Amino acid sequence: MTGPSDFDTHDDQFRAVCVLIQLPNSKILAVTRGSNLTALGLPGGSCKLGENIRDAAIRELFEETGLVLIDPSPIYDGDFDGRHVWAFSGSFRGTIQHSDEGQVVEATPEEILAGPFGDYNRRIFEAIGLV
Repeated sequence: MTGPSDFDTHDDQFRAVCVLIQLPNSKILAVTRGSNLTALGLPGGSCKLGENIRDAAIRELFEETGLVLIDPSPIYDGDFDGRHVWAFSGSFRGTIQHSDEGQVVEATPEEILAGPFGDYNRRIFEAIGLV
């Protein structure tokens, strides 16, 4: 990993972030996408124009889960499907709250990889030795 710049713009690509929260029970915090309860993914989404990628990760985790990401640490950056994606990890505080975007669930890596975002998540999981 090259280490992301806080304001890396990748002008020619769509920028996105996600957050990997590993729980003490060896599961991962995931969110469902829409009404499909098996479409699991990591909390995340697109960066706003001019937004710092760490701030985007903090914002996306809060919007989708109600949790506040503390000391976000980059664990992956790479290109996927026309997007440049950064994944962050860190500790959190707060109480889980579901959002309009989906339900917050605890899932195994295998459950996440079996969903429609499996190829995307596999790259992140492989980069950190999770699978």
